[in-house]
Amino acid sequence: MSASSQYFQRVLSPWVPGVQNPLPPRIDGLGGPDRLAVDVGCGPGVLTVYLAERFGRVLAVDRDAEMIEATRELVERLRGRGAGLGEVELVHGDWTACEAVRGATLVCAVNSVLETHGTKRRLMLELIRDALDPEGSFLGVFPSMEAQVHLFRLFAARLDSDGLDADAVRQQLRDELITAHSFDALEGTFASRDEPAQKFYYDLELSFELRDAGLEPIESERVLYPWEVCRQVDAGYFPGETELWDWFVRARAQRRGDGDEAGRA
Repeated sequence: MSASSQYFQRVLSPWVPGVQNPLPPRIDGLGGPDRLAVDVGCGPGVLTVYLAERFGRVLAVDRDAEMIEATRELVERLRGRGAGLGEVELVHGDWTACEAVRGATLVCAVNSVLETHGTKRRLMLELIRDALDPEGSFLGVFPSMEAQVHLFRLFAARLDSDGLDADAVRQQLRDELITAHSFDALEGTFASRDEPAQKFYYDLELSFELRDAGLEPIESERVLYPWEVCRQVDAGYFPGETELWDWFVRARAQRRGDGDEAGRA
């Protein structure tokens, strides 16, 4: 099985069919033959090639060598089919490997700012800010902690409907979710059974961290994942209930005078 296939079998991605993905309409119209776009945490390269179809230069970064190779193969395969793609540079490493990048029209980070340590997250966001052209845009997708709390409540309600008493429900939630999956609502971290802990964001917390790093949010909404998509990656299945979501944010580097007047849509 390819690295790309494995990725989509274990990760909720905005690029899966059926997902309400706010990225394409924000990207369209920003490109140009002399413009640079950056894909931070490129994964298997779906966003990278979308950018390369619109921008003259694309820099794609990922710390996973298999993801870099999957992106390379996708780019080469599309070029072989005659796709008109801009120059694509692939970098194996974390974002600090590209700390000298400047003048990007667009920087995208789709579920890749996941460090559990706040100082490391701030450094990453500051480097993204510094990479932007003064008129450039940052488009980010961030895992939602509220969505995880919502999911656990749905699990609890299902256990309750199965006839378990309150103590048994709490114990099963503790054993199966909080302990086995390393769920920490206070720190906003979550880990699947076989994965390292990752940062999930509360809405207001995300806004604060972006501003603290010098990025001014100017628009936000939810990336909605249908339950059928969630079931494919074993993320729960509760048809008829509110769907799971990530946070989407469009931001820019702060300018003199930026402040609370920049609202969130």
